[in-house]
Amino acid sequence: MSTWLKLLPIELAGINDDEIVEPPYGIETGDIVVGDMPAMSKQLYGLGMALERDASQFALDARYCAEPEKKEALGVKAGELMTKSKTLKDMMWISLKDEFGLWDKSIAVRKGFKVVITEDDDVPPIIRLFRGMGGQEL
Repeated sequence: MSTWLKLLPIELAGINDDEIVEPPYGIETGDIVVGDMPAMSKQLYGLGMALERDASQFALDARYCAEPEKKEALGVKAGELMTKSKTLKDMMWISLKDEFGLWDKSIAVRKGFKVVITEDDDVPPIIRLFRGMGGQEL
């Protein structure tokens, strides 16, 4: 088992609710609230967002680094953290779809960590892709 997988439960346990940035969007017309985001899903989201932030910082540092070897190392680290972030967010969406039995629905998480079914089925796939997670948004 990889080191990251071994340490993941410890990292998730270290995520406190007050450290997790709330999703930016409120409940929209047509949304159907199905419940509150479970604690484990919230931890996956919180750690995923923290890693995304760190990846962005490494990428920014790499962009403005003058030393080629250091620039390369920073870029590799940014890629690693972004991949881990995406994996955690994918796990969050899987956990939410399992928890609420919504495998055939487009879902989102709104302010207050409310899980909703959205009416995004008529939105073109490319737009959903840019919104994040292929039809799921935060």
